[in-house]
Amino acid sequence: FMECLRMECSTSYSHRLGRQGNACSARIGKLTAQPRYAHTNRNKNPIRICCLTNQASGASASSKAVSVLTSLGASRLLVDQSIAMFAAGAALGPFCDGLHSSGNVLHYTNPSIIQLGPVTLETCWWVPVLFGVAGLILGVSYPVLDELAAGHQTQQQQDWQPGAPGWPIVLLCISLFVLQYKLSAVLEVPLLQQYVSLPPGGFGAAALELPTIDIVLLLYALAHWRMFDATPQGFAMSTLTAVAGPLVEICLINLLGLYTYTHPQVAGVPTWIPWVYFCGGPAVGLLGRQVWATLKTR
Repeated sequence: FMECLRMECSTSYSHRLGRQGNACSARIGKLTAQPRYAHTNRNKNPIRICCLTNQASGASASSKAVSVLTSLGASRLLVDQSIAMFAAGAALGPFCDGLHSSGNVLHYTNPSIIQLGPVTLETCWWVPVLFGVAGLILGVSYPVLDELAAGHQTQQQQDWQPGAPGWPIVLLCISLFVLQYKLSAVLEVPLLQQYVSLPPGGFGAAALELPTIDIVLLLYALAHWRMFDATPQGFAMSTLTAVAGPLVEICLINLLGLYTYTHPQVAGVPTWIPWVYFCGGPAVGLLGRQVWATLKTR
């Protein structure tokens, strides 16, 4: 009997000890698993991630808003600049062109006569539109090219970039351009058949004869650019104007027959007309720079 009781007690104790061991093993497994879970996820706080996401979204929205406002401001500036320069070209162009018609330099097929006191100006309905478009192109291109050039230069080079010239300088520049316009009409007949002979060059080249009026107006135009502009972008725009202007006139004269020059020399236009266009570059360019600077400070 004692032997049977001992065996039963041993079996019961072993069974109890086994259950406790399994429970301890399960608890130890949980305890050893918890640090790995905590270590793996300790930096992944859902609240912190949500806050960072909201901050990034807010910064992105702010950047987009600033970009949109900047684009709208630049677009508005370009629109205002274009309107102002079109109006300036439409007003100044027919007046200058009238100096040529009153000086018997050119005449329109279907003219419109404008009487300004003692001065009679001959023009046409499309002349203000044409000069307005030219004023718009030049008046917008000059300040935009100035800013592009300043963005690719050193600080020392930027110090030489033109800013707002001031209205007195602008009016003086325009006045001297109008004077050259009038001078071309006054000098055309007296200097029509006069030439300046340049000395012969090397390699047996013959002497070169240039019209006197071309030399006078060219030197005037170069001095005008040097005095009021003196920038590479300004020279490029003046040169482009001196090329594009006569080409447009050749089309208007030969293809559309809208007007004629009294003393045409090449393709229906006089040889000196490019230098008048060149001189107009700084005049319209300075006006565009001044208007641009005024609109930016509003």
